[in-house]
Amino acid sequence: MRHILGMLLRTIASLLLLSLYAFGQGVTHLQVYPQHMTVPTRYDALARAAQLQGIIKVRMKIGGGGRVLEAKSSTTDALLLAHPLLQDRTEAMVREWTFRCLDCQNGQAFEYEMKFTYVLKGEAADYNDAEVVLDLPYEIRISGRPPICDHCPVPGQKHRRGSFP
Repeated sequence: MRHILGMLLRTIASLLLLSLYAFGQGVTHLQVYPQHMTVPTRYDALARAAQLQGIIKVRMKIGGGGRVLEAKSSTTDALLLAHPLLQDRTEAMVREWTFRCLDCQNGQAFEYEMKFTYVLKGEAADYNDAEVVLDLPYEIRISGRPPICDHCPVPGQKHRRGSFP
């Protein structure tokens, strides 16, 4: 019994020191969850046609009532930086959501960040079958098949100059 009590006290002390360190570093982990959200059911059709994929982080400023006041996306993916379609669509989507903060005082505004991962994988298909995984409250993964490309060169097949596949 003494051994268990000693382990419990050491664990509590470690957690207390860790939380004090995090507080001193300005790290805050708010307990936030989406109160109302429209879940994407498909990979964005235009982004899928352009074969855009990658990771997008969206930093949101949320008002005391839970509405998203501002959404700003960021990515390190070069293709997404050059073609910000997915960032724009993701920002527009989260602006329609509402959130609740359990650690905030009633009516207090807060900031929150979510990660959206868009992936095209598998065999090309002419239909848009998306798989959406909600790893709430911090991440959403959306995957789909790449589109069939009727004008793309076939890998390993050589074409004569000036001819089309």
